[in-house]
Amino acid sequence: MRFTAIILFLNFCFLGQAQNMNDQYLNDYLVKWGHSKTYMISLIKAMPEDKMTYKPTESAQSFRDLTIHIVSNMVWLSTDYLEGGGFETEYKNKDLTKAELIQVVEKAFDYSYTAVKNYNRDKLVEEQSFFAGPMTGHQILRLMNDHCTHHKGQLTLYLKMNEIAVPRYVGW
Repeated sequence: MRFTAIILFLNFCFLGQAQNMNDQYLNDYLVKWGHSKTYMISLIKAMPEDKMTYKPTESAQSFRDLTIHIVSNMVWLSTDYLEGGGFETEYKNKDLTKAELIQVVEKAFDYSYTAVKNYNRDKLVEEQSFFAGPMTGHQILRLMNDHCTHHKGQLTLYLKMNEIAVPRYVGW
């Protein structure tokens, strides 16, 4: 009986600590996601309106299309894997102006932010079916952030190729 009580107590302690770690992870993620939004918006604002269709090669996506690709990925992951609601903005296959693009990006980041904020913390460690193989909630969040970061790096190059100063990085 005494041994069982000790085991139960230790399990309770570890479960509480794991929950606190998941809460801290999501809180830290949300702070970083907010900074990612700020930097993304600054990149779009830096690109002149007449350069939104710029692409460095014929086979590359334009600045605008690459930005929409980033939005599409975060909306898809937030909806299908983080149990977000419906994203109500139609943005695909449209020639968005710079101002419209900024609005779509802001709305997509806010949508993803809410999906992460409301995400069931217990699911962070549960595997989900994913087209590339099973992934945990932690892995989905890292994927979403990594994908966004990867393509923001491309956007900075698009700016440099047009001799436009890249905004100061907002990372923490």
